[in-house]
Amino acid sequence: MSLSVSKKIAFATVTTVTFVLLLNGLAWVTERGKEGVSFEEKEAMYQTTEKGRRTLRPGAELHGAKQQVNVNSIGFRGPELAEPKPENGYRIWCVGGSTTFDIWAPDDTLTWPAKLQTHLQQRRRDRVIEVINAGIPGELMAGSRDDFEKHFAKVQPDAMVFYHGPNDIREVMYKGPPPVIEGLDQQMALLRGVRNAAQRKLPEIPPEWHGRRLNSHQMILLENTVMELINAARSRGVDVLIVSHALQAENDAIGDEALHGVAEVTLLLQMAPDDVLHTYRDYNGMLRGIAEREGLPFADLRERMPSYERFWGDSLHFSALGSDVAGRFLTDAFIETDWL
Repeated sequence: MSLSVSKKIAFATVTTVTFVLLLNGLAWVTERGKEGVSFEEKEAMYQTTEKGRRTLRPGAELHGAKQQVNVNSIGFRGPELAEPKPENGYRIWCVGGSTTFDIWAPDDTLTWPAKLQTHLQQRRRDRVIEVINAGIPGELMAGSRDDFEKHFAKVQPDAMVFYHGPNDIREVMYKGPPPVIEGLDQQMALLRGVRNAAQRKLPEIPPEWHGRRLNSHQMILLENTVMELINAARSRGVDVLIVSHALQAENDAIGDEALHGVAEVTLLLQMAPDDVLHTYRDYNGMLRGIAEREGLPFADLRERMPSYERFWGDSLHFSALGSDVAGRFLTDAFIETDWL
């Protein structure tokens, strides 16, 4: 007996939905297998403030096969600070986004702020060095300033390491951060897997992405925002070390080599690779100019970091080996300041 058209449609619908759910389940298992944690577990690390700002949830933990993250009671990655601050203590507040949080670091002790603490402590055994990793994925300078002002009295930092860049560049260009994963993309591992696979492949650059660069007005906005954060620190007697933002690609990279070396930034800023490199030169040049004008030390991490794959988790974030290189370089920069 033949089925009616309505029953055929219903059967096809049920079969399709079942197939998609099976694929989604397989994608979820694959996704969790790669990191040892699920997307949902990662998202549970965050909270949204009344102002709509996305921050780390104090006390959150993430224990996966490839990454161990602990968020302290202040809301930053890493251990609790000593209470009270030791008399011979020296505290360094590191600000930034995911590149300061150090998303590829397997555990809290292998981030570049933690490595800075380790190497600096070895050089200055007469002091108790504590480095606060105040980096939050997706963070802007304004958010870092809010946290600094909120927690300054309790933390009593002596110095700040400024390592912001891509998120604020995007903010001044597009008046907003990248969209947060939500809706079906948040619910379905299958959609996330397809999206991530497309991003890992070197993307086709849309014609409208070519020629996009920071204009003079946007550079002024960025400079003002940088100065607001620096002044928030200096007005409280906190020294500031400005660090140029690193990128895997060499300055003179071209073609596929350039695209591979700036892939994540290309997608974040919606720029062609040569425009990304030009924008980074402009931005880091602006930071150097601020340092010279304000009499602040400048650590050129962009020039120091090797471009070899083993030092990078992706084109924007360090591998554990790269984090150690950065930590050692910034240790030398601190020793040169004579602040300790």
